[in-house]
Amino acid sequence: MAKTRIEPSDAVTVEHWEEKVFRESFKNSYFLSRFAGPKLENGFKNNSTLMDSVVTLKRQLESSQGDKITFTFLPKLTGTGVTGTQKLEGNEERLINSTDDLTLQLYRHGVRDRGALDRKRPVFNMDKESEYFLQSWMSEKIDELCFEALRSSPSRFFYLDSSGVPQTTTTEATAKSALNASGSTLDDFKIFAFLKAFAKNGGADASGNRLQNPIKPIKHKGQDYYVLLVSEDVAYDLRTSSAYEQANREARERSSENPLFTGAEMIFNGVVVHTHENVPLATDGGGASVPWSHCHFLGQGALAFAFGQRPKVSKQNFDYDNEHGYGISMIAKAKKCQFSLTEGGTAYDHGSFSVYLARTKVNDA
Repeated sequence: MAKTRIEPSDAVTVEHWEEKVFRESFKNSYFLSRFAGPKLENGFKNNSTLMDSVVTLKRQLESSQGDKITFTFLPKLTGTGVTGTQKLEGNEERLINSTDDLTLQLYRHGVRDRGALDRKRPVFNMDKESEYFLQSWMSEKIDELCFEALRSSPSRFFYLDSSGVPQTTTTEATAKSALNASGSTLDDFKIFAFLKAFAKNGGADASGNRLQNPIKPIKHKGQDYYVLLVSEDVAYDLRTSSAYEQANREARERSSENPLFTGAEMIFNGVVVHTHENVPLATDGGGASVPWSHCHFLGQGALAFAFGQRPKVSKQNFDYDNEHGYGISMIAKAKKCQFSLTEGGTAYDHGSFSVYLARTKVNDA
């Protein structure tokens, strides 16, 4: 007796699809959600400038014409002044200013379907998913712009040498070649103190003159904080170090709702350690083959981010409303400002240091 059989591959088989789709995980902009200052219920105040945070958010150009903002830096006076009966006239000191510019750029992306029949076939709502993924793309674009700005032409580099001793240089090749696979990993906290000491003082030459403007810490409840942004590979070396467990248990911030601490790996001696997948990985340290990461030490004003138009999603229909297209656009720019302390002097990064650290190969193993 023959029995009717329906194979799984037969065309008449009813297929059941789970309504929820597995999306790649996304998030709001990492930099703007954590480091751009206090948020209000309705977002940022119009035309506000939040300068007491890692990211200085500029919104003046949202409501006015123009595509460029000029930042001005005024270093403090360095003259000795006069005493006693000395005349002040003719011994005055001139104010010096240093400037840097940020010019806006237009960023856009879009998706488009083939028509109503294509939108009818999937169990998920193609219109909603198109809008969701465009918004997520823009959030990642904002972070990409911030990381590109931080990596652009660093003026100073910090690193751990082959003996694990913190060092600083203005020559990138020196920092890269000095990295050692075992001695230059982040497995203790000496470099935290080194970075903080240099940041607060600005360094000094043989004559006692400051090399650059000190980096101001972020203030929270009367305490000073800096941010050290590292790759997951660098964080792996920290997590597996002998000093990490005890330090993290004693020093971790557990009560604050400030976004500065959201998702932090740890907090030690006023340095908040964050990780992010956009921190670049490289393998040419130590002169050739030592894996390393370009990390960032951040204080107030490390980045300037300006909006001319906040992200906006637009819908466009084609072919008598048969095809749907969605586009997202933003007019904005991220910039790491550089200023000099003296007229015609060397311009240094404002509010940030580049930190080169060796790492265990995890994500590119």
